[in-house]
Amino acid sequence: MSPELEEHLWERLREGKKPREVIDSMLDVGSLQSPKQAWATLSKWGRQGLYDWGVTIDLGWLNRDARLRTYSQRLKQQAGER
Repeated sequence: MSPELEEHLWERLREGKKPREVIDSMLDVGSLQSPKQAWATLSKWGRQGLYDWGVTIDLGWLNRDARLRTYSQRLKQQAGER
């Protein structure tokens, strides 16, 4: 996914929207070609410790600390860790 689409997904999740709903709306407007694009991003965030899920990846949630950061704050923190 492009950084712009990742930011859109991140900010909607911070607002408390469910990932599946956000992904469905992105598919409806043509931002995504396949939900697998978003699932890969959610998986990446999971490996980074920012996102968790139980049984289904698109019904997960941002971790508490992650919800407090905007997308740009998250990128800045990642850049500082490298």
